[in-house]
Amino acid sequence: GSGKSGYLRRFALDCYEDSNRDNKVLLLSWGEYVADHNKNTYEAYPKMHIWDIGALMLEITGLEKSDATKHEEFYTKYLPELAIKMLPDSDFGDYDMIAIDEFQDVATRPVVFEFIRALAKRPDFIGTRLILAADPRQQIMRDPGMAPVEDPWAAALALTPNLVHVNLRENHRNSEDIGVAVEKIAREKHLYDTYKIESLDDSIEIVEVSENTQPVKLRDSLLKLRSKFEASNICVLSPYRDESAAGLVLNTPKLNPIGEEIREMLTHDSEERGKSFASTIQKFKGLESHAVLVTD
Repeated sequence: GSGKSGYLRRFALDCYEDSNRDNKVLLLSWGEYVADHNKNTYEAYPKMHIWDIGALMLEITGLEKSDATKHEEFYTKYLPELAIKMLPDSDFGDYDMIAIDEFQDVATRPVVFEFIRALAKRPDFIGTRLILAADPRQQIMRDPGMAPVEDPWAAALALTPNLVHVNLRENHRNSEDIGVAVEKIAREKHLYDTYKIESLDDSIEIVEVSENTQPVKLRDSLLKLRSKFEASNICVLSPYRDESAAGLVLNTPKLNPIGEEIREMLTHDSEERGKSFASTIQKFKGLESHAVLVTD
């Protein structure tokens, strides 16, 4: 990543703190963990509304997550259509700024577009500043069977034709050592002109494992990281949740001694202190940690 989420938060805060106006600001994401992080960061700003888009639609309609099983296309059609109808009777809408993170994941959901439009002062966004952050390569939160959007910015023009596309060529998120290593692993071409983060303490290591050795290597890697970082500053990520190396340990009642050691070090609860947070890559997207261990 380039640090676009940080830019977006900064723009939202600048708009909120504009000394000449009492601005009403909405900071949106398509991810609960990112929204929770933003709420904790800006809890001192009560008029800055910070939401995961799905959670905001649930709040407006009064529905629960469990209702998703009762309707087809719940988050992509049924819920946004209902939220649009109920929006006038809610405390939301009429925003001076709407900032949307991870817009490439929103771009695949056209009915959600109309919900976002309804949150502005006018359908053409006159009077509402709209800022979107997106990377077309990072569409990892699509619904099953949903095709990716080739150009999120072309999709964004359906909201308003007055957008200006700024291409971030400077990386403000990680050091060059990390960036270049990830480019090699992902077989990506050179992505950025310059890196603005300087660090003498960054490193990347690949640990070869097999199905039989992964538990031992996971334990050893966790212990190695815990000798340098606090447990809560280490996260363990995987493309999978319950079927991941960490998930299997956390969900299996009886384990061998190595499994028990790992379980004592991990948690699925992001608020639990003294343990390392285990998550899917998808849900952790947009967040950061001092140390990251990727399994599976």
